Amino acid sequence: MAARMQRRFVMNRGWKIAATVYDHRLEDPPWVFVTDTTSLSEKQVRQALAVRREEPGGGPVELLWVGRFTPNKNVSELLLLIRDLANECGKRRVVLHLVGDGPLREPLEELTRDLGLIHSVVFHGSLGWADLSRRYASARILLLPSGTEGFPKVVHESLLFGTPVVAYAVGAIPRMLEGRGEAVPPVDGPRGFFEAVKRVLFQEDLWNEYSENGRRWAREISIEKVVARHVATCERQWAASFSRISPLEDGVRPWGANGG
Repeated sequence: MAARMQRRFVMNRGWKIAATVYDHRLEDPPWVFVTDTTSLSEKQVRQALAVRREEPGGGPVELLWVGRFTPNKNVSELLLLIRDLANECGKRRVVLHLVGDGPLREPLEELTRDLGLIHSVVFHGSLGWADLSRRYASARILLLPSGTEGFPKVVHESLLFGTPVVAYAVGAIPRMLEGRGEAVPPVDGPRGFFEAVKRVLFQEDLWNEYSENGRRWAREISIEKVVARHVATCERQWAASFSRISPLEDGVRPWGANGG
């Protein structure tokens, strides 16, 4: 019913349409706008930016995954990656922190035992924002080998803490990680993902570049800013004002064809 109502609404609005998507295609009409999203308020963004990153020193290499244990997340791929990565890090221990829950958690815990990785993989379950913030701040890289994604909020959150991301190039990820991480073509598979992780992990200059660029980009996204840009886009599209103080008058940028 909802889909039919939306379709009817769009078809009857003519040019007075502002449709938002996470990824832009060349064939999209001019009233389709690429947008960002987040669950974080401006206050939470400021708090995240104030968190001091934990430098690795001589401790273990901390890697992170955050999400729901479902088939499309491909978490089993990360278990094999950790096993292979241990051989590349010499004497330094590699630890993968898995945050979240879901139907595949128990099978993945069993696979972890079968692979002999019980000292290299930590299942945290669901965490509150304070504990999750500490995990982001201490991780060297966020890994996201998902086969499908929209605009994954965990990528925005990770970059906010200065933690680069390695992910498959699906959904909005190529746009999100431009100059801020590695978006691996899915056709490159686990081997390409593994090589991307090694690049970010072992090239200090590259890690620093991704970390700085990521924080600079992520700090501009909050619930308040996203809502203001939605309103500004509608005001520009419909030549109307929807609030007593227009976001356009405050200099808020409407969404554009490339999300900028």
